[in-house]
Parts: sequence; structure tokens; C-alpha cells
Amino acid sequence: MRGIGSKRHTSTKYVTLSLYLYRSLRGEQAIAVIKREVYLVDNLAANLLISVDILAPEAIEINMKNKLITLGNCEGIIVPIRITPRGERTRIYVKASK
Repeated sequence: MRGIGSKRHTSTKYVTLSLYLYRSLRGEQAIAVIKREVYLVDNLAANLLISVDILAPEAIEINMKNKLITLGNCEGIIVPIRITPRGERTRIYVKASK
């Protein structure tokens, strides 16, 4: 696996995972289910990575500002997410030239 920092990670194991997300939809209790093959990676800094090969087919939209995801393939259920920054914030200043 590449593209996660400068390190390479290998994975030889995978499982089929069913992810259940419980929310209210139009006043009714709803359950969104996403079932996908996921790869198990030892010593990965992130607890869970969801890549575009899952985000795009499931029509998942991430709203970082409001900390929400919208599940397009599950009748548009909106689920709150927790975002936990790790380490110090880095400020990068960009100057534009004409």
C-alpha cells in the first residue's frame, strides 16, 4: 500500500466487513449498511482508511467543516463523524504572482 506518508505498508489479510450506521431518517430509525472487503494493515497510524474505491461507488460525501458524511446510496442518510487531528497544525503560506 502506498500513498500514506512516505512509508510502504503491506497487507496479506482481508475480511469482509459490514459497517452499520444508525441514524434517524425522516423521523424513522434507519440503518445504513456498507459491506466491503477491507485489508488489515499492521502498524498503520490511522485506525481506519476509506479510499475512493469505497467512497465513490457508495456515493459518500464528506463534509469536514460540519463533521458529517452523507451516504448517497443509503437514501442520503447523514451521519456525524469525529475528526481527531494528530500532531501539531502546520501553517503553509502561499503567495500568488501575477
